[in-house]
Amino acid sequence: MVNEVIRDFEYPKSDETIIPVHWFDERPKLGIHLPFCRTKGVESRKFLKTLNTYTKWRFNFFIVWQTRKMESIFKFKDNTHPSHIIYKGKCTSGQTYIGETAHNLEVCINEHSDVNKQSEPAKHIRKHPNHKFTWEVLTTAHSWLKRRIKEAFYIAHLHPKLNKQVQSQDLTLFPMGTGIT
Repeated sequence: MVNEVIRDFEYPKSDETIIPVHWFDERPKLGIHLPFCRTKGVESRKFLKTLNTYTKWRFNFFIVWQTRKMESIFKFKDNTHPSHIIYKGKCTSGQTYIGETAHNLEVCINEHSDVNKQSEPAKHIRKHPNHKFTWEVLTTAHSWLKRRIKEAFYIAHLHPKLNKQVQSQDLTLFPMGTGIT
């Protein structure tokens, strides 16, 4: 069996080369980075052939298919209205409200401005129709837990009048004691 493999290597049965010719290609190699597209194989081969003809085969062109998310190539998001934020609303009466949302800030502001909603700013506007809110982003946080913690810190620090405390829980650093006597 081993002798047959060696013999086939020394004397191939066809004109097929065993070692790829492009390994010994002395032309400079130039990679073309393109976004991956499964259906563009035929077009890419035609493009490489045209490119080689145009450059008189002086270069060894090859395509490097990029498998990236589309958002890294194109800008999809409208950053004028960010999401995953902690925000503050200030009423013309001087009262403030702190909130957090994973949604777009504009959507959140529209909900707080709708007097049919049950948020504290909406209730305030329902009671005082001539009052207006101005909104600002305090910080961002992409996980729900981090947003809630940051919101709680801002509420504790700024003491906004419109935020209603619904529940609280005391946290004990060492619930079982420290073991030090």
